[in-house]
Amino acid sequence: MDGTEKKLKPIFIRKNELVFDYEEENIFAGGNEFRHFDLKSLRYQTRFIREITREMDTSLVLLSPGNNRHFKQYIFEQDINGNYLIEVQERDTPETEADYAYINFTLPMDNELRHGDFYVHGNFNNWQCNERNKMHYDYEKGAYVATIFMKQGYYNYQFALVDHNTKIPDTSYIEGNHWETENDYVIYVYYHDIALNYDMLIAYKSINSTERF
Repeated sequence: MDGTEKKLKPIFIRKNELVFDYEEENIFAGGNEFRHFDLKSLRYQTRFIREITREMDTSLVLLSPGNNRHFKQYIFEQDINGNYLIEVQERDTPETEADYAYINFTLPMDNELRHGDFYVHGNFNNWQCNERNKMHYDYEKGAYVATIFMKQGYYNYQFALVDHNTKIPDTSYIEGNHWETENDYVIYVYYHDIALNYDMLIAYKSINSTERF
């Protein structure tokens, strides 16, 4: 969900089976369901879209303010695990006919943090934290704000804090962590060839955390 990697070696080999029966080593945060907004149409306001206006030939979209979910109870929300879908309701070819708009994100907070920066985090920006999706503190509004130029469609996102020291995006600071969260995970299996001295990818598998239920 958040790009967490676990580089684990098998504890032992049982016939043709690699055994990874770790206890704490393979435990990591489950995160929370993604926030989302639907911008497939610029003609009406969907859930989480507070206002759509136009200035000249440009569309401006104001999203409902975010909230701190760190200590809130888990609530299931159907999402697409941080991904996005380019789509337009009133056209036939979204790849070329979807419009663009400036999306305004708001995260209310009493004070500006000194130890890190907030970013709007998701696959729409390839999970990167850069100037395009960085939030800035607005003292008049008492909130972190960001305006991002995005194509019409359906988007998932979260708010991530990047500490000045670690430089690692942390979504749990605002979004919280819950074991119930539905996530997609990818397992990669590598073989280290001693003679050639490199790691060879020999298998991978994508799984969903709710498949076994």
